[in-house]
Amino acid sequence: MATLESILPLIQPHIPGCPESIALDAIRNACIRFCKDTRLIRETLPADDIISTVDDYTMTASLNNDIVGIVHFLYDERELPGHTEEELDIIDNGWRTADPGEATAYMSISPNRFKLNRVPDETIVGGLIVRIATRPTDTATEVNDILFNDWRETIKYGALSELLEIPEKLWSDMKQSIWYGKRFNFGIQSGKAQSVKGNLKKSTGAVMRSWT
Repeated sequence: MATLESILPLIQPHIPGCPESIALDAIRNACIRFCKDTRLIRETLPADDIISTVDDYTMTASLNNDIVGIVHFLYDERELPGHTEEELDIIDNGWRTADPGEATAYMSISPNRFKLNRVPDETIVGGLIVRIATRPTDTATEVNDILFNDWRETIKYGALSELLEIPEKLWSDMKQSIWYGKRFNFGIQSGKAQSVKGNLKKSTGAVMRSWT
């Protein structure tokens, strides 16, 4: 993991007099937005059980990370598509009251919670394997190494765009803020492109862990 402090030297020459705590907040915010918009940082959750009679599950990301959303979902070794509630009402009429059986789709209720379109009729050990996109938490002091190794210039642009926009400070510069903001958005678009080109179906081998 890379510390937020490791990115500070890229930021500080442009913001004379800015307290370190404010600069670190801006760096964290840039990391969070980059991860949310690109879905580039991912992890595969440890395999968990499909539980008979349970169709509603919650997930927990690794330490210092929050879940952005699901990018790949395996149910008893079968890939399931994600749909909205409205889509399920169209393509799977009556799914809410259907008899227990094998799920054919899932619905994201929130970033860390999903619901199957069928109540499972049997327990399958290790039957759920989910790959998620993550972002740093709002209090994280460390971020994924990829953000520092591959995207530190983009994170720098995002942090500076926020900092230079603060009014009536020694370092305030709205024109530069706009310029850095454009560079940050360009980096986000590049991250999105890399995310799309990447294989979403990376290895899903995992150890067992209980979910909620």
